[in-house]
Amino acid sequence: LQNLQALKLSGSLIGALPHDMGSLEKLRYLNLSGCSNLLVLPESLCSLGNLQYLDMSNCSAIKELPPHFGNLFSLSTLDLSSCCDLTKLPESLGSLQKLRVLDLSNCWKLDALSDSFAKLDHLKGLNLSCCYELKELPELFGNLETLDLSDCHKLQKLPESISGLQNLKVLILSDCWELTVLPESFGNLKQLQYLDLSSSQISALPESVSELVNLEYMNISWCTDLHELPGNYGNLVKLEELNMSYIGDGNVNIPKGIAEMSNLKILLADGLINWSWENEEDIVFFNALSSSRSSFFFTGENKPSDLSIKDNTLQVGDLGRVQNLAEVEELQLWKRRQLHSLMVSGHGYGTGTELAQELVPQEAVLEKLQPPRTLERFELLGCTISTFPSWMTDIASFLPNLAHLELRHLETCGCLPPLGQLPKLHMLVISDMPHIKEVNQEFSGGARPFQKLRNIVIKNMPNLEKWHTDATVSGNDVEFMFPVLHHLKIHKCPKLRFQPFLPRSVSLEIYRSNQVLSSGVQSNGHLYYMPTIRVLIDSCTLSSDGLIGLQSLTSLKFLGVRHCIGLDNWRDSIDMLTSLKSLDIAMSNVPECLGGVTSLECLKIRNCPVNYNTLEQVLHLTALVDLSICCSQPTKLVNEQEGQLVDEYAILSRESCKS
Repeated sequence: LQNLQALKLSGSLIGALPHDMGSLEKLRYLNLSGCSNLLVLPESLCSLGNLQYLDMSNCSAIKELPPHFGNLFSLSTLDLSSCCDLTKLPESLGSLQKLRVLDLSNCWKLDALSDSFAKLDHLKGLNLSCCYELKELPELFGNLETLDLSDCHKLQKLPESISGLQNLKVLILSDCWELTVLPESFGNLKQLQYLDLSSSQISALPESVSELVNLEYMNISWCTDLHELPGNYGNLVKLEELNMSYIGDGNVNIPKGIAEMSNLKILLADGLINWSWENEEDIVFFNALSSSRSSFFFTGENKPSDLSIKDNTLQVGDLGRVQNLAEVEELQLWKRRQLHSLMVSGHGYGTGTELAQELVPQEAVLEKLQPPRTLERFELLGCTISTFPSWMTDIASFLPNLAHLELRHLETCGCLPPLGQLPKLHMLVISDMPHIKEVNQEFSGGARPFQKLRNIVIKNMPNLEKWHTDATVSGNDVEFMFPVLHHLKIHKCPKLRFQPFLPRSVSLEIYRSNQVLSSGVQSNGHLYYMPTIRVLIDSCTLSSDGLIGLQSLTSLKFLGVRHCIGLDNWRDSIDMLTSLKSLDIAMSNVPECLGGVTSLECLKIRNCPVNYNTLEQVLHLTALVDLSICCSQPTKLVNEQEGQLVDEYAILSRESCKS
């Protein structure tokens, strides 16, 4: 085998490589991907001086590389993706001077990169996606063209040297949950074409971002702390797509100069409620581009030929009026590669004439409306169907780019399609499907489901009782359905319980859904589960089980309770919320042992019964800096002891209530 140049062992059950691997002096290609039983690499492998390509992806048992790994001087491509147990890299890695591509994605336990990384002068592609424990980067190097840092949940800042990456074309920083700022010199990345900052914690963009003159794609969606977009964005004349949906909690300023972006074709601005602007031209352009939508209704009023092949946003309505499948097939949606967003509804706004022929079932119509693979947003609503079309039952194959999906008002449908394998699904809305009673593991569609899903809205599901969140079992590990949720919103689902656990999410909102908290709370069993920071409960009856579930959220920092019954039954266990900083209670009874939350800094009590015990508990909150108690009918305090307490409370409460 001394003349062997390529060796492929991918997926084999091999537990060790031969110790004399170094004798394969002419070996150039070695594929060990999926060798999950492989524990160590022999030191002799490091003497393969002609090796150019090494694939060790999914070698999940490898914990470290040989110390002389850097002796592979000819190596140009190294794939270590999904080496889940890999905790560190050897210092000698910096000696791989010919390395062009390095993939370390899904190395969950890798918490640091050695300083020798700065020596990889010829590296062009670096993928660190889903390195959940990575806290900082070493100094970077000038020839890098692609840098993927998505889902580096603990990465807090970028090195200043990033502005020296003069050849960088692609930068992905999505879901860097602790990244709050970008370097002021960020605008020096003059060759940057693709920038994704979605779902990061960035609060402001540097003004120099408007100097990225070669930028073609920019995604700042779901940056909920982002309110300011300084600079003149009219300089971004090559920008073709801008996604600013759901930023700044819906309040943001329109980018100045947006009307001058002559190449802008797609502007996504979902979830923006209030916005401000400086120039009238900008707001006119913004409204025109963000709200434009072509429409087609099966009413005889228009023809498929009326639609431009360049349309990127389309609404197809009146499925319930189709009399002939030929007119549906004529649309040929699957050929419309420019189509970015599609809404399909069973009803519409067309007038049409009286129907003289028998109607085609909406399931058959929907089967013929297969969208193109390029589709990123899909809304299906108001259709009379009992099953989904074949292209939705295998949706990951047909729509691999889908990021936003809404299934609404499907009132005759009793099941959900398997959505868990959609690789880019970011936002999911399920509402008004009264025939659904249970969601089981089939919803996941396979192993490692919903790896990119950040936001779920479950709304108006009156008969939904069970949602199974344990997806699959691998060895001793249980994979849960939603590993990286940011926002979970549950509205008007009175019977819903999650089994075995309520999914972890950064933000949880519950409205008129009494059983949800009784589901129990999922522990941090995996590295990538984010702690729950914010919970808002509205119009619920809190049972003892629900309160136990709530107190299990030990990472909770903000808790809001409105129009709820049962909060006053929360006893001593409330002091388990050791991280709670802000508590807002409205139209509900106040817990008797409020004084046990010693970490509390902000307390708001509005339109709640306030008595002597309430004020006494408030005075035990030694960390409190912001207090507001507003009651339309405050309890009268009469005796001297209580009067003294009121005086102390008046000193503590620096501001009077203005309501």
